[in-house]
Amino acid sequence: MHQDLWQNIPRTAGEVDQGLSALVRDLKQRGMLERTLVIVLGEFGRTPKINQRTPNVGRDHWARNFNLLLAGAGIRGGRCVGKTSDDGMEIADRPVEVDDLFRTMCGCLGIDADKELITPEGRPMRIVDAGKPMGELLG
Repeated sequence: MHQDLWQNIPRTAGEVDQGLSALVRDLKQRGMLERTLVIVLGEFGRTPKINQRTPNVGRDHWARNFNLLLAGAGIRGGRCVGKTSDDGMEIADRPVEVDDLFRTMCGCLGIDADKELITPEGRPMRIVDAGKPMGELLG
């Protein structure tokens, strides 16, 4: 959150926790979790340090690292892949690239990540250009 961090996080974190846990529980009870991939992420991370623009302290955009959650579709729960430095500023161990995430997602959903599609302009494009699936999360 860009601002009002201390006022907004308790409410919004509770909403996400309640909604996400209800979704996963419902999918599992209906026997749908193993064929549904649940993904919770944003398009970037947030600064490890809280900005001090008083009175509305918050966090700014941070492209160096970010977190996300995957569940269902063969994802092994209780795993954490990668590690940042103690101050959260840099990746310290096991970097994961976007293409690694996309390959993992494709594998979970039975999509051939190497498949080549043709754009309307006739240009061939693979579904995922590079990367390796995150084996730590699979099977």
